[in-house]
Amino acid sequence: MTSNESTKLRADELFLIALAIDIDPGEMFKEIFKDLKLEQ
Repeated sequence: MTSNESTKLRADELFLIALAIDIDPGEMFKEIFKDLKLEQ
């Protein structure tokens, strides 16, 4: 979405994008962040 590495996309912006393209926001988040894991 941007070539500037310091730019952050906010959760509310992602939510609005999901609504705009008519997909489930939860599924979008799961796909985008599928590599994130909790550290133990």
